[in-house]
Amino acid sequence: MHLIPDAVETERLQLAISGDGTPAVLLVTCNRVECVWLGESSSPDDVFVHWMRGRAAAHGQTLDETTVMRYEGLDALRHLLRVATGLESQLQGDSDILGQVRVAWSTAKSQGFTSTALDRVFERVVNSTRHVRLHAGFDDASRTIGRAAADVLAERLVTPWQETR
Repeated sequence: MHLIPDAVETERLQLAISGDGTPAVLLVTCNRVECVWLGESSSPDDVFVHWMRGRAAAHGQTLDETTVMRYEGLDALRHLLRVATGLESQLQGDSDILGQVRVAWSTAKSQGFTSTALDRVFERVVNSTRHVRLHAGFDDASRTIGRAAADVLAERLVTPWQETR
């Protein structure tokens, strides 16, 4: 089941999530869609879960309890940090994820969907990510799923890349 929205749908979903004025960032990566918001409103959660259910139904699927994860407070902050550092990626330490987190935050911020407090959360997560990645041994910026796939192919090719068409 492919639940990842395209750019147009991502923009619509961000608008819907932030419709009640709750500061929110919609994070879309290669294999995840997450909503990060700050405040007491349940509207972003309601909109997001409704979208997920609709997306699943469009693919003839239903959502079970394990499909949509919810984190609050410090657990939410820890999860966002784990995502940004690549600890929750298919390839542990994937360096593309931090860029995707930055783009999601920057886009939401430029459209007026964040707040000073939510911006501080993302600033601290982005800055902390460098420290965590270094100490976790993920300081290689080329550590991406694409690079890992290319390395596997290079190992299995009989002829080196440079000589292969």
